[in-house]
Amino acid sequence: MAQIKIKSIEQIKQDKNYVESNSLKNIDAKGIDLTDFPSESIKEIKNCNLENTGLKIFLTCEDDNELDPEIKIIDSNIIGAKFVHSEKKQNDPIEKIWIYLNNVILDKAQIQYLNSLYKNDDFQIRYDLKTILNNDGLMFDSIKLLWLLKNMIPNSKIFKEKDLHDIVETIDKIILKDTVGDLKTIYDNISNQLSDYQKFNMFKNLIIQNATFSDLEINDDMYYILRAFDIKGCNLKNVTFKNSPISLFFENYTYSHQYNSIENTTMPNINYNNWQDITSKRISQTPFTFKKNLYLELDRRCNAKCAFCRNDCMEKCKYKFEDIVDNLNEIFNNIDSIFIGGGEPTINKKDLQKLLDIYRYKGKDISIVSNGSATLDFYRNLHSSIYISRHHFDDKINADIFGISEKRILSMDDLAQLFYSTLTCTCIKGGIDSVDKIIEYLQIANSFNIKNIVFSNLHDDASVNTFDSAYQDLNVKKELFDETISILEQQGFYYNHPVISSGGYKMYILNHQFSRMKVAFKQYMSKEELENLWPSAVKRTFDLSMAPDGSIYENWAQNGHKVKVLK
Repeated sequence: MAQIKIKSIEQIKQDKNYVESNSLKNIDAKGIDLTDFPSESIKEIKNCNLENTGLKIFLTCEDDNELDPEIKIIDSNIIGAKFVHSEKKQNDPIEKIWIYLNNVILDKAQIQYLNSLYKNDDFQIRYDLKTILNNDGLMFDSIKLLWLLKNMIPNSKIFKEKDLHDIVETIDKIILKDTVGDLKTIYDNISNQLSDYQKFNMFKNLIIQNATFSDLEINDDMYYILRAFDIKGCNLKNVTFKNSPISLFFENYTYSHQYNSIENTTMPNINYNNWQDITSKRISQTPFTFKKNLYLELDRRCNAKCAFCRNDCMEKCKYKFEDIVDNLNEIFNNIDSIFIGGGEPTINKKDLQKLLDIYRYKGKDISIVSNGSATLDFYRNLHSSIYISRHHFDDKINADIFGISEKRILSMDDLAQLFYSTLTCTCIKGGIDSVDKIIEYLQIANSFNIKNIVFSNLHDDASVNTFDSAYQDLNVKKELFDETISILEQQGFYYNHPVISSGGYKMYILNHQFSRMKVAFKQYMSKEELENLWPSAVKRTFDLSMAPDGSIYENWAQNGHKVKVLK
């Protein structure tokens, strides 16, 4: 609200805010002599310019209520005004005086005076971040600064690089103002090891991850600041705990804490036997996964005309539903997951429902892979996990890629109403073909509360001339997924090990720490790369396919690693 220019003391005394609530609001009194203004009862100053007025701002006042007295100064320039403290009478029932300064500009004398009150137990002083940034030398609790930082960060879960950098730049400026220094000392010790997202996450979600604390002496105040954080995968090297125990790093023997490590660290209240026990509980083994997946083609007919589809290049075969069921029964106990696709499986709605009725409750993961051209009610009534191909976040562009009328395919609004659904996006030039577009895809999916997305590039068959040159021209650059994964890791996504598939691809499955979003990148690779990665892969899957006539075939990349299946 605009400030009213004040010309005299009398004008202030007649102001409605002063008369009714002992407040000064929306006035510009710059240069007016207010040294004799009766200001003992002022409780709030809001949106005022009191520069060079000499106004006395009393930090104690009589209060008929049992509540503590307080004064609030908000959005004001009070340079030249004077803080005045009237000493409390002995046995005064009032315990503390509360001072709130929000977006206030002070002079050096005022800062010095407020710092003296900061050390006085009779006062509680609260500064907002703007006041802290506007005024060098203010004293305040480091832990209070931590909570201010946490609350100033936007709630969005995914940021583009520039937005994230701007937030972190503000954090760095605020940390420099920590005159007490406990939070600044912790931050300075590890900040050069953290990415922009890790710095953001450190304050927004109170997590410190994958950092080394080195040559640090942790006093009690630092210890209580560190206790506010979830500390994961960190290393303490040449660290001394003055009085507090080290237990905050190992108090829960869960996934969150078991990977913290210690080198040459001095700690109180811990003996050798306890330390050995902690060490043993931190030891973990990485799972070595073997999994067999079956992609079942429920016919190869499709109502879409995707330029990158491989169906037209595959051998022709007749659709035989009875043979599919017979052969599936033969191999059923030897597979873990079944993906029912096509073509487009919803063209054969009755057979699709029959398959689900036969196998739904037999202990296997069964999912449907569809282009989203059936009705919303049909998908709901399947009561199954559904992978919906969605090659762009824009409804029209997505329909254009499919070669289907926009009216014949589910919109993003529709997809948001499906439970147990995953969006699958084939990245092609002119569609989702850059890091920014992938991040925008994730942002939009998240806004519709869609949490599972799979991105894939085009199959390496294109490199051996299986398809024509038009197909090859649709390939996105090979580094796209690696670049995107690197950025998402900086924003709180993580994965343990990629899945290496005999189907000729590696899959990175990333989870976000707080949004529950899961993002996978299915990156096709050459046969040579597969053969190099396969022997040492931590997570491996065997991928089989079943043709529409029920015959089982293996991907061309599996020649060296045949899977034993029942014929």
